Amino acid sequence: FAIHYLAKYLEFRHHDLELTPALMATSSSVGTGIVTAAVTTSLAFLCAMFTQFLGVAELGIIAGGGILICAATTFLVLPALVSLSDRSIEPRRLPTPFEGRLIRYLTGRFPAMVCLITLAAIIGTGLQGFEWSSGEVHSRVKYDSNLLNLQARGIDSVELQHRLFEESNGSLLYAVSLAGSPYEVRQRKDQFLELPSVGRVEELASYLPKYPPAETKLLIQAIHARLSRLSRLPSEYPQLDPKTVGAALENLYLQIRERKEPEAVAAAHDLDEFLDRLNAPEVPETVAVAGQIELLGRYQQAMLTALHAQFSALAKISDPNPMTPADLPHALRSRFLSSNGDWLIRVYPREQIWEEAPLEEFVTEVRTIDPEITGTPLQNYEAARQIRHSYFNASIYALAVILLTLLIDAMHGMPLVVTLGSPLAVLGFMWTTLEGAQDLPIRNLVIVYVVVAVIVAAIFDFVSVRNTFLALMPPVLGLFLMFGILGLTGIDLNPANLIVLPLILGIGVDDGVHVIHDYRMQRGTYRTSPSTINAITLTSLTSMVGFGSMMVSAHQGLVSLGIVLVVGVGSCLFISLVTLPALLTLVGAPHGGTEPDAASSTAGPMDQSGDSASPHVLPLRRTRDSA
Repeated sequence: FAIHYLAKYLEFRHHDLELTPALMATSSSVGTGIVTAAVTTSLAFLCAMFTQFLGVAELGIIAGGGILICAATTFLVLPALVSLSDRSIEPRRLPTPFEGRLIRYLTGRFPAMVCLITLAAIIGTGLQGFEWSSGEVHSRVKYDSNLLNLQARGIDSVELQHRLFEESNGSLLYAVSLAGSPYEVRQRKDQFLELPSVGRVEELASYLPKYPPAETKLLIQAIHARLSRLSRLPSEYPQLDPKTVGAALENLYLQIRERKEPEAVAAAHDLDEFLDRLNAPEVPETVAVAGQIELLGRYQQAMLTALHAQFSALAKISDPNPMTPADLPHALRSRFLSSNGDWLIRVYPREQIWEEAPLEEFVTEVRTIDPEITGTPLQNYEAARQIRHSYFNASIYALAVILLTLLIDAMHGMPLVVTLGSPLAVLGFMWTTLEGAQDLPIRNLVIVYVVVAVIVAAIFDFVSVRNTFLALMPPVLGLFLMFGILGLTGIDLNPANLIVLPLILGIGVDDGVHVIHDYRMQRGTYRTSPSTINAITLTSLTSMVGFGSMMVSAHQGLVSLGIVLVVGVGSCLFISLVTLPALLTLVGAPHGGTEPDAASSTAGPMDQSGDSASPHVLPLRRTRDSA
């Protein structure tokens, strides 16, 4: 806003207006455009308050309020600062802004050719963002919800994280389900494991006895009584006869060999190799017998030691008193059992769920078992979905508010009242007569209101509706051109760069509003004023440089944000400076006049560029009657 104000102020000063008249003329000429741009952009951002995603809603409040504050300071603070700083400065010492003489010359002298070439380039490039596949049109610009793709590259921690995800068996993320009892935990675990997308389930109830204490108490008491008399290991072990053991093993081998089960085949193979080593023919018989005795003795000692250890451990845990969760380690209880008795179940996906398709499949399936299930996968899924829906709804509301604001800016009197009131009558009729109208989403009602308002406005004042849609050319065609460039370069949208879409919409609307107001301030053949070109160029370039600096960031999300915003704002800038002025030149004078009327307007400074541009109307705002 300040750039537009100062650009017009410098233009007036260079045409020999004194300080105070120049400030007054500036406020009169660009003031309406600044107010309209501020209101449209602010309301567009404030529409985000109607979305469900809190982050998007708060962004809209902050951005919308900030824009209004900036606009207010442009009129309340900036003129006072300029008055103090330029009080004793001659106009010739003030800087001369960029005037865009070549752009003004081409759009003024060859408007048809400029329109044809630029629109063909815009349409041809924009179509590159779409493709024809399987009889349907699909967008080549996808939405990448994988948060891993936003992280910095080449950092050890990030590389390690990627390696863990690639080499791990299944996902490291898990969903959380709560159950009221160990029985419910076991039942729900079996249900989760039957789902195709579930890899494993972790819970605490499996560490507790499956059967109730009343059914197992007598059995445990009997086991405990028998194991309490467990004898100690002998200090010496009896010597085994290799022939007796060998014959028994040979008989066992012959029986196992007849079985066809995989376990039996593997056991027969191992036993056959053992018997071959036991009867090695190259070893002398006396040495072989001694080795066999030693081998069997070591095996006997190891087997008895292992069995004794297992029986001893069984004796320790065969407590007749029933086991409770309090007997489990605190580290496990604190993770899987809450203080109010809720049992936690961790449900792990079978594969990585950072991509949208497997994540949606996993979330959909686990919710069939537990509709109240939660956890990081479900949070990621709901957040990504809410972000997309919130930005989509906010875009619909913003576009509706922008259209209505531009119509209010262009129309006056009774036609405006009828334009704004007629849609309410239509909605009231629908609400009372059409079945199901009460259940329509607010978004659909807003669309109906805007469509009816535009139709009614076109009946009363087609020129105002035409100018309104022309003001929307930079954001609409700019986004279309941006998507085409993104499709050509293979850059996708993601949770980080999706935020630039409302920014591009706001900047594009600002540009369009200022061009249309500049057009409405002139009579005769339209020629873009130097101050408008300078202001639009500076505001766009400062945004592109500011956000474009993110492209040197290591964080891939910030890099994509900078790229998308530079491409989007650059597209809006191109349309605002080239396509829209050329189209306005073809459209003709805003009110059908050819020369300025001294009775209805005050002629402003002539164009500095040397070509025959029409003079700019200064402070007074023309009405339809005066035109």
